[in-house]
Amino acid sequence: MRGQSEPIVAVLMMSIIIGVIFLVYTWGAPIIQRSQEKSVLYRSEEFLKRLNDNIKNVANNGGSKIVNIDVPDIIIFTTAPGYGMFTVETEVRSSIYTADIWTSFTGNTCDRNEIGKWMNETSDILCAFSREGSGTFRTTYILTYRDLTANGKTYRIDLIGPEQSGGRTHNILIRQNRVYSSGDTVISEIKISIL
Repeated sequence: MRGQSEPIVAVLMMSIIIGVIFLVYTWGAPIIQRSQEKSVLYRSEEFLKRLNDNIKNVANNGGSKIVNIDVPDIIIFTTAPGYGMFTVETEVRSSIYTADIWTSFTGNTCDRNEIGKWMNETSDILCAFSREGSGTFRTTYILTYRDLTANGKTYRIDLIGPEQSGGRTHNILIRQNRVYSSGDTVISEIKISIL
């Protein structure tokens, strides 16, 4: 009898172990996936904050900086008259942002047409907008700059360069092109190149 009970105990123990592993996997996998997706969103946000700090540094001090693209998404640079803008889009199953509302990371408005006051506000617009789709959230991050005014003058950071994009194997070269005045507007022109 003793010889028969050992295989039964072994089978029962294996069944219990497999059952526990299955339960841990079914409960833990979604938690791990949500954590990984949040990490992707935080990395995109932190990348754009770092890019913003480097652009403002070059605008204020001249010279150039190189920023490594270290997020898994594609970074898109577009221009329009008077401003340039970086865009990053990320698609995940859950979001850390409220859907259908712009979220500002600088405390500023997300409207680049709203003019700020020098010394009271900053020119950077770094925002995210999350849209819920069929089972996913598409989050769009933007980085651009708005005008600031003080004592009858307007100050602007103007990002220039061709429309371009790049991913994880690329770098962004930020170079001060020139600083000039146009009427009452002082413009710091920053050339963007994705290498």
